[in-house]
Amino acid sequence: MVVAIIDIEALENCCFINLNLNSTKCLRTELIYHMYRQPLHPGNLWLEQAPLTHQPADNIYRTNIQLLLERETYTVSADVHYPDAVPASEQWEEIKHFWES
Repeated sequence: MVVAIIDIEALENCCFINLNLNSTKCLRTELIYHMYRQPLHPGNLWLEQAPLTHQPADNIYRTNIQLLLERETYTVSADVHYPDAVPASEQWEEIKHFWES
């Protein structure tokens, strides 16, 4: 048995902020039929093309999240800070030092 305190609002924040690690938006509908009766994530995206770069792929993920919000599978807590897009090149120059060692 494991006992832990779960911060639901922090978990919801993670679903909006981290586009690549939030696997809920990519779940196949047939695996959880009742929750996702309508299609969500497009199937076979990379079957006949190379995987997309971050910006186009992020747009797909944002669309999935928006659908989950509209279906009320997700709800937005008051503390969600959802990134709109990849920072502009000027902004990137200001923040990329955080990843440099």
